[in-house]
Amino acid sequence: MDLVPFDSGRIVGAPTRLDPVVADAIDDFLDDDCERRLMDWIAKVRHGDFAAIPAVVTFEEACAVASLIDGFGVAGGILESFAIGNRAVGDILRFGRTRASALDAWIAVHGWCQAHRRGGLPPTEEDAILLRRLVGHLRVCLNGLSAKQKAGIMSTIRREDALQSRR
Repeated sequence: MDLVPFDSGRIVGAPTRLDPVVADAIDDFLDDDCERRLMDWIAKVRHGDFAAIPAVVTFEEACAVASLIDGFGVAGGILESFAIGNRAVGDILRFGRTRASALDAWIAVHGWCQAHRRGGLPPTEEDAILLRRLVGHLRVCLNGLSAKQKAGIMSTIRREDALQSRR
Protein backbone atom coordinates (compact mmCIF):
# COMPACT_ATOMS: atom_id res chain seq x y z
CA MET A 1 0.00 0.00 0.00
CA ASP A 2 1.37 3.41 -0.95
CA LEU A 3 1.37 6.09 1.72
CA VAL A 4 -0.46 9.30 0.87
CA PRO A 5 1.02 12.17 2.91
CA PHE A 6 -2.22 13.86 3.92
CA ASP A 7 -5.87 13.35 3.08
CA SER A 8 -7.33 16.76 2.39
CA GLY A 9 -10.40 15.42 0.66
CA ARG A 10 -8.40 14.64 -2.45
CA ILE A 11 -5.08 13.05 -3.24
CA VAL A 12 -2.31 15.62 -3.34
CA GLY A 13 0.18 14.56 -5.98
CA ALA A 14 -0.35 10.98 -7.07
CA PRO A 15 2.33 9.14 -5.10
CA THR A 16 4.52 6.57 -6.78
CA ARG A 17 7.30 4.37 -5.44
CA LEU A 18 10.75 5.74 -6.15
CA ASP A 19 13.48 3.27 -7.02
CA PRO A 20 15.94 3.11 -4.06
CA VAL A 21 18.90 3.71 -6.39
CA VAL A 22 17.25 6.85 -7.73
CA ALA A 23 16.37 7.96 -4.19
CA ASP A 24 20.03 7.57 -3.15
CA ALA A 25 21.15 9.53 -6.21
CA ILE A 26 18.76 12.36 -5.30
CA ASP A 27 20.06 12.38 -1.72
CA ASP A 28 23.62 12.62 -3.05
CA PHE A 29 22.67 15.49 -5.36
CA LEU A 30 23.46 18.24 -2.88
CA ASP A 31 26.98 19.49 -3.47
CA ASP A 32 29.33 20.07 -0.55
CA ASP A 33 28.84 23.86 -0.50
CA CYS A 34 25.05 23.57 -0.47
CA GLU A 35 25.20 20.91 2.25
CA ARG A 36 27.57 23.08 4.31
CA ARG A 37 25.16 26.06 4.08
CA LEU A 38 22.30 23.79 5.08
CA MET A 39 24.19 22.52 8.11
CA ASP A 40 25.16 26.08 9.12
CA TRP A 41 21.60 27.38 9.37
CA ILE A 42 20.28 24.11 10.82
CA ALA A 43 22.86 24.46 13.63
CA LYS A 44 21.53 27.97 14.29
CA VAL A 45 17.93 26.71 14.39
CA ARG A 46 18.99 23.87 16.72
CA HIS A 47 20.23 26.57 19.13
CA GLY A 48 17.09 28.70 18.92
CA ASP A 49 17.91 31.14 16.11
CA PHE A 50 14.66 30.53 14.22
CA ALA A 51 15.23 33.54 11.95
CA ALA A 52 17.94 31.41 10.29
CA ILE A 53 15.24 29.33 8.57
CA PRO A 54 15.24 30.57 4.95
CA ALA A 55 12.08 32.27 3.71
CA VAL A 56 11.89 29.71 0.87
CA VAL A 57 13.13 26.17 1.42
CA THR A 58 13.81 23.14 -0.72
CA PHE A 59 12.41 19.73 0.13
CA GLU A 60 15.78 18.72 1.63
CA GLU A 61 15.91 21.87 3.75
CA ALA A 62 12.36 21.33 4.99
CA CYS A 63 13.23 17.76 5.96
CA ALA A 64 16.34 18.97 7.77
CA VAL A 65 14.20 21.34 9.86
CA ALA A 66 11.63 18.59 10.40
CA SER A 67 14.30 16.22 11.71
CA LEU A 68 15.08 18.48 14.66
CA ILE A 69 12.04 17.08 16.49
CA ASP A 70 10.37 13.69 16.64
CA GLY A 71 7.01 14.80 15.31
CA PHE A 72 5.48 11.36 15.71
CA GLY A 73 6.57 11.17 19.35
CA VAL A 74 5.53 14.71 20.18
CA ALA A 75 2.11 14.21 18.54
CA GLY A 76 1.55 10.92 20.37
CA GLY A 77 1.90 8.67 17.34
CA ILE A 78 1.93 8.50 13.57
CA LEU A 79 -1.85 8.72 13.18
CA GLU A 80 -2.04 11.71 15.52
CA SER A 81 0.80 13.37 13.60
CA PHE A 82 -0.99 12.89 10.29
CA ALA A 83 -4.25 14.21 11.79
CA ILE A 84 -2.41 17.40 12.81
CA GLY A 85 -0.84 17.60 9.35
CA ASN A 86 -4.18 17.00 7.65
CA ARG A 87 -5.69 19.97 9.50
CA ALA A 88 -2.78 22.28 8.61
CA VAL A 89 -2.66 21.25 4.95
CA GLY A 90 -6.45 21.28 4.68
CA ASP A 91 -6.48 24.84 6.00
CA ILE A 92 -3.88 25.90 3.44
CA LEU A 93 -5.82 24.28 0.61
CA ARG A 94 -9.17 25.76 1.69
CA PHE A 95 -8.19 29.15 3.06
CA GLY A 96 -4.68 29.82 1.72
CA ARG A 97 -3.21 29.75 5.24
CA THR A 98 -3.28 27.79 8.46
CA ARG A 99 -3.70 28.77 12.09
CA ALA A 100 -1.55 25.87 13.32
CA SER A 101 0.63 26.61 16.33
CA ALA A 102 4.40 26.47 15.96
CA LEU A 103 4.49 22.95 17.37
CA ASP A 104 1.60 21.74 15.22
CA ALA A 105 3.22 23.25 12.12
CA TRP A 106 6.49 21.51 13.00
CA ILE A 107 4.67 18.20 13.49
CA ALA A 108 2.95 18.70 10.11
CA VAL A 109 6.28 19.39 8.34
CA HIS A 110 7.82 16.34 10.05
CA GLY A 111 4.93 14.09 8.99
CA TRP A 112 4.98 15.39 5.42
CA CYS A 113 8.72 14.75 5.06
CA GLN A 114 8.51 11.34 6.70
CA ALA A 115 5.67 10.28 4.42
CA HIS A 116 7.81 11.07 1.38
CA ARG A 117 11.05 9.68 2.75
CA ARG A 118 9.73 6.45 4.23
CA GLY A 119 7.46 5.81 1.28
CA GLY A 120 10.16 6.63 -1.26
CA LEU A 121 7.82 9.23 -2.69
CA PRO A 122 9.25 12.17 -4.58
CA PRO A 123 7.37 15.37 -3.81
CA THR A 124 5.23 16.66 -6.64
CA GLU A 125 5.38 20.38 -7.40
CA GLU A 126 2.08 20.84 -5.54
CA ASP A 127 3.52 18.91 -2.56
CA ALA A 128 6.65 21.07 -2.59
CA ILE A 129 4.58 24.27 -2.63
CA LEU A 130 2.47 23.09 0.31
CA LEU A 131 5.60 22.08 2.21
CA ARG A 132 7.19 25.51 1.59
CA ARG A 133 4.03 27.17 2.85
CA LEU A 134 4.02 25.00 5.98
CA VAL A 135 7.69 25.80 6.66
CA GLY A 136 7.02 29.50 6.03
CA HIS A 137 4.20 29.38 8.57
CA LEU A 138 6.46 27.49 10.99
CA ARG A 139 9.17 30.15 10.57
CA VAL A 140 6.73 32.98 11.33
CA CYS A 141 5.31 31.14 14.35
CA LEU A 142 8.73 30.27 15.77
CA ASN A 143 9.92 33.86 15.46
CA GLY A 144 6.82 35.08 17.30
CA LEU A 145 7.08 32.78 20.32
CA SER A 146 7.10 34.12 23.85
CA ALA A 147 10.13 33.23 25.99
CA LYS A 148 8.13 30.49 27.74
CA GLN A 149 6.91 29.00 24.44
CA LYS A 150 10.42 29.12 22.98
CA ALA A 151 11.75 27.30 26.06
CA GLY A 152 9.20 24.53 25.44
CA ILE A 153 10.22 24.18 21.78
CA MET A 154 13.92 24.19 22.74
CA SER A 155 13.23 21.44 25.28
CA THR A 156 11.68 19.35 22.49
CA ILE A 157 14.72 19.93 20.25
CA ARG A 158 17.16 19.05 23.07
CA ARG A 159 15.21 15.88 23.83
CA GLU A 160 15.52 14.78 20.19
CA ASP A 161 19.25 15.66 20.18
CA ALA A 162 19.72 13.50 23.28
CA LEU A 163 17.88 10.58 21.66
CA GLN A 164 19.92 10.93 18.47
CA SER A 165 23.21 10.96 20.38
CA ARG A 166 22.32 7.62 22.04
CA ARG A 167 21.70 5.90 18.69
